[in-house]
Amino acid sequence: MPCTRGYTTLYRLFYLAIMLLTSGVIGWVLESVHFKLGWMFGGVAGAALTSCFLLPALKLSGRLYINKMRQTGQAILGGGIGCLLHFSDIGALGWLFIDIVIMMVLSLISSFVLAILFSLLSTRQSVKTTFFSTLPGGIGIMANLAQQYGANAELVAIVQSVRILSVVMFTPFVLTNLMRVNLDAVPVAGGDYADYLQLINAALILAISALGYYLAHKMRIASPSLIGPLLLAILVGNLMPSHSVLILPPLLSHAAQILLGVTLGHGIIARLATLRLRDVAIGLLSIVFLLLFSLVIAAFFHMIAPVDWQTAILSTAPGGAAEMIILAKTLDTHMEIVVTAQVLRQIIVNSLVPVWVALSDHVEALLPKRTLPVEAEK
Repeated sequence: MPCTRGYTTLYRLFYLAIMLLTSGVIGWVLESVHFKLGWMFGGVAGAALTSCFLLPALKLSGRLYINKMRQTGQAILGGGIGCLLHFSDIGALGWLFIDIVIMMVLSLISSFVLAILFSLLSTRQSVKTTFFSTLPGGIGIMANLAQQYGANAELVAIVQSVRILSVVMFTPFVLTNLMRVNLDAVPVAGGDYADYLQLINAALILAISALGYYLAHKMRIASPSLIGPLLLAILVGNLMPSHSVLILPPLLSHAAQILLGVTLGHGIIARLATLRLRDVAIGLLSIVFLLLFSLVIAAFFHMIAPVDWQTAILSTAPGGAAEMIILAKTLDTHMEIVVTAQVLRQIIVNSLVPVWVALSDHVEALLPKRTLPVEAEK
């Protein structure tokens, strides 16, 4: 038995190593041809390929630490982005903060509407399942909550994964083809600096990320892996001398993007075989409508607030928060607005979970009697 466990652990490490190596190679190729978010899509493609071909061959099951990879990527990103934000930038939002709150409320209302439609079309799924599938609160958190409250966690996880991947692909397409924004002409945020400074910055940002996650987890803050490091990094960055600045090194940024992409690619492929095609198809249809609703909300935000199209779309896009913040950094747009909007939505969604559960139960009671929902299958 100990020997078998040893081989299983070795196979898991081999699988994860091949998956990350494949993701890195694909990410490097995509970046070399100037593909936006190439490292993240490299993670998606690498994880999808290994999940589709290598995972069945190794017959692995159990923990593969995929969710831990996403948390690590979010923490690194939160620590790196937080160091670039200043209290003065966030304080300067002023009345714009009210506009952001209005946009977030409209976004959540659209999620509720789609959740009810999703439930009516997919009569074998409960309203809890469809609510957790359409709420932009994060893959891991929504799937865990779905399992905790007796919903179909597998369907929630795959719809959430496809939602984030769709938003990441949809946003540059809309900016380029509908808003006529020349993304290639947008300067990439960042800069070159000495190797020893990169090592120091990397060590400091990793320390801030780890400590921020630990403190946020202990304080039970919503989305601790992103918000904790982000808030701590903002505090540290603003307390540093004015001539000092922490910059996320490119290698660390690439690693974080790969880790985020791996979660999406692995989550989608690994769960496809366990779900009914009809439920997945209806979930995909709800994502299409969610993207269209978010585009309408972005247009409204663009009209009532003095923000450009990049900022409006990235602020109102239904997550993931980490991916939208990466895009905001890549497109050198108003990060303080995008970060405030995305973090605010994460806090609202995850801190009001009891309200969403009670609301889903109330809606379920109002709907006509249907076939009992199929919940998470063991």
